[in-house]
Amino acid sequence: MSMAARQRIPASIHRAVLVEAGHRCAIPTCRSYPVDVHHIQAQEDGGEDSFENLIALCTACHARVHRTKEIDPRAARQYKANLAVTNGRYSELERRVLEFFVLNAGETEVVLSGALVPVLFFLLREEIVQAIRGPVGGAQITMQGVDNLVTFRLTEKGVGVIGALREGQPI
Repeated sequence: MSMAARQRIPASIHRAVLVEAGHRCAIPTCRSYPVDVHHIQAQEDGGEDSFENLIALCTACHARVHRTKEIDPRAARQYKANLAVTNGRYSELERRVLEFFVLNAGETEVVLSGALVPVLFFLLREEIVQAIRGPVGGAQITMQGVDNLVTFRLTEKGVGVIGALREGQPI
């Protein structure tokens, strides 16, 4: 299908794809912005303008799909599937904690306010992180004047989840 023959993606679907990725690149090791909506299966190959076939990508990652073929359709589908899992399972703050670990390779701890323990409930319940009273080490993301600090440490399971997110493997 020629570029001139392509139809515009319906606005509601375009918006839903952007919201799914938080208006950031869907590749977990990137998360840059601004983004555009990319067809996972190209329209020339029968790909539709469906929500399931679209993913938000920044310019650099879009080039990694088209120019270098570093991100293939199978990987793009897995990145999209992982977004669906994390969006459906975790709160915004929990997703940001996961994103912190994905973007900061080698970090296994983050020190946060103890008031966030209930907000990180699902990461704790699923044993992705464990809470250790008081600052132990790791990166500190605290607000001034907060005394009640807790270290959130990746568990062995958490290390696996972060690795899967980084590599585009199922979580």
